[in-house]
Amino acid sequence: MISLTKNQFELYVPVAKQPDRVTDIFDSLESQFSSAYQYISEEYLGDDVTAAIDGGSAPTASLPDIIRACVCRRAFLMSIRSNDIVLTPTGFGIVSTDKVAPASKERVTALQKEIALSLRYSIDSLLGELAKVDGWGASEIALTAIPHVFFRYRYFPKYSTLSSIEGNINGPQLLAANTILKDHISSDFNDELLTAIRTADVSEEQMKVIELMRRFMGAYVSDKIKEAKLAYADLIRLLDNNVETYTTYAESAAYELNHFTNYENTQQDPCYFFG
Repeated sequence: MISLTKNQFELYVPVAKQPDRVTDIFDSLESQFSSAYQYISEEYLGDDVTAAIDGGSAPTASLPDIIRACVCRRAFLMSIRSNDIVLTPTGFGIVSTDKVAPASKERVTALQKEIALSLRYSIDSLLGELAKVDGWGASEIALTAIPHVFFRYRYFPKYSTLSSIEGNINGPQLLAANTILKDHISSDFNDELLTAIRTADVSEEQMKVIELMRRFMGAYVSDKIKEAKLAYADLIRLLDNNVETYTTYAESAAYELNHFTNYENTQQDPCYFFG
């Protein structure tokens, strides 16, 4: 378990701030901190990074604080709707006093969304930092954590009509858009780009392709078919006009299919889209 202080917790979850000598909220979340850290470890860090963090030898200077942000926000989010509920001999009750009125359901929901958004952006930062860690990008956990180029929650408001809270990194529409791209640029070229992302080694030329892929995926999940078609056309044009740069694509079956003279985009074709 990564070390964590009350001050650090309140830095990442300001709404939970208490006077210096009052620690009941921080203390009450001890088990949630442990569960949150275990989740972050299993879903994102992996065994090697977790072992380094637990041993006090962080792979990068920024990583411990980013992990703390993730742990604090996830732990608080896990308990936000139940931290005023207690079990009494006659059943469950809500803690209340004459001085503090219970918050409305709407306010609790708004706070929950705020913390969830902060957590999602912390995860975004975590993935970016982990990509800098030697060896992490080649791990199995990296393949799951960064499954496609649209892997950050902050991409939703940038490229789509969805917010970072509404968007789902593993949503069916986003995965369908990713499949379309792999069919048309080749799985090998897609893997090449993802490897560059997972190892924080994206070249300027690769970034041009990734940007267009994100534009396509954002338009697709927004049901903006015209914009998706334009992004797709720009992507293929970029690749076709620079085959000496994008050799993996140029040597793929996808390239041959894209240039097959009698090719028609029909519903029976595995590459069919925009029906």
